[in-house]
Amino acid sequence: MSWRDAAHRMVHESKEGCEALARRLGLAYSTLRGMANVNDQTHDWSVVKLSTAMHLTGNREPLSELCREHGGVFVRLEHLSAHSDDELALVLAQVGKQFGDVFGEFNVAMADGRLTPREFEAFDRQVYEAQQALFELRERMAARVEERALPRMVRGGQ
Repeated sequence: MSWRDAAHRMVHESKEGCEALARRLGLAYSTLRGMANVNDQTHDWSVVKLSTAMHLTGNREPLSELCREHGGVFVRLEHLSAHSDDELALVLAQVGKQFGDVFGEFNVAMADGRLTPREFEAFDRQVYEAQQALFELRERMAARVEERALPRMVRGGQ
């Protein structure tokens, strides 16, 4: 999926509906539909409009896809402040599930000994989602690190 596909989904799966979203973005309904149409380059997204639409809908999928397309990984950090032991266990379970999905897609892709572009795309998506889950676990663990005062070095016998 491309970021444009994700933007299309964001617009058309918005809980408030495409027309209401267009009003909130200060756009004509037809303009927003054109921006969301992956086959129509007449109306293109500006960074400001895309960012505002993601904020209004709560859908960060276009940003996630942009990161993936540019070799990065998007992980929402604002929700990582809560990190009880139970939550860490759930995150770790999610990491395990995602890695299982990677192996599952690998098995499907390699079953006949050939790798098609579609099979690679499905495999790549699972790798990306596993990276997101692993990074979230890392960030939650990093948030738990306790700062402790280091013992002072005594110099010259003092």
